[in-house]
Amino acid sequence: MTIMEEINRLTERIQDLSQIRKQTIGFSIEDKPLFSMKDEEIVGIDQQIENAQKRLSYIRSQADINALPLRWRTVEFDKTIPGCDIAEKFADNFPNNGRGIIFIGEVGRGKTHLAGAIARRVIEKYQVPVLFRSYAALLDDIKRNFDEDRREIDRIVNSPLVVIDDLGQEKQSEWNKEVLFKIVNGRYENMLPMIITTNSTVMTLRDNIGEPVFSRLYEMCDAVKVNGKDHRIGGKE
Repeated sequence: MTIMEEINRLTERIQDLSQIRKQTIGFSIEDKPLFSMKDEEIVGIDQQIENAQKRLSYIRSQADINALPLRWRTVEFDKTIPGCDIAEKFADNFPNNGRGIIFIGEVGRGKTHLAGAIARRVIEKYQVPVLFRSYAALLDDIKRNFDEDRREIDRIVNSPLVVIDDLGQEKQSEWNKEVLFKIVNGRYENMLPMIITTNSTVMTLRDNIGEPVFSRLYEMCDAVKVNGKDHRIGGKE
């Protein structure tokens, strides 16, 4: 079960149990409720509601803005960056039926800026965890937990939103390709969105990450070209 599925399941369960409990409170015998419930059953429902609320609160607590890289914890959408309207629409309509975005452009054009703004708004607006890593850092995280790499990959696969920055820049070993395929394919099958940034051209990205991964990414993501001036050299970022 993905985190988003668990959030939805817990939310629905709390609502259903609360409705059942509401129907048992405030009725006299003359009111003839549709059904009756013993005190111990009410207590049992209260406990189930409390347990579901605790679990939901724990998941929400993982939606930590401080989990983002420092630079992107306060970033805002910048209308001067091409593709900003698409990025903001994605964030405001999350989770977009599993569709994501690949931001393509040269260095310094604002791709990571838009990805960071999306991540921040999704965390703040929807209170769900977001995993934001450069591709190199993502691989390092998995390597550091090599003995538990399956668990680490599952965590990435099941995160409500994954942002991978600078995809296609790393030299691709067979291990890298296998890990990337597991992540992308897992999210593809679960219809969970991804945000990708890359400095590569479409053809170079295809060559670097391999056809199986490329094909899935381009089915599940909209490609957005981010052109214009180098914002870093211009002092924008």
